[in-house]
Amino acid sequence: MPESGAEPAQPATVPAEATTYLPLRNVHDAVLVERLLGDYGQTLSLLTIAATVNRCRLELTDPRAGAMPELLERLARQRIESGGGDPAG
Repeated sequence: MPESGAEPAQPATVPAEATTYLPLRNVHDAVLVERLLGDYGQTLSLLTIAATVNRCRLELTDPRAGAMPELLERLARQRIESGGGDPAG
């Protein structure tokens, strides 16, 4: 809990390009897209990475909410590494 007078933590910066191409579900997804772009941006476009994250989010509709960020990142990385990062599906 922040001390009185302390500034609350600011959310991570959302890459503007991520919100231009696809509506991301929340700031956590945008942060994930930013991390994946750092890892795979030399070979994949922002659109491909954001589409992969969105598609993975849809596939993970039932797990507990607390596990969602880690599960989403793992699934998105697996899909990208296996060549399944095509935004067309």
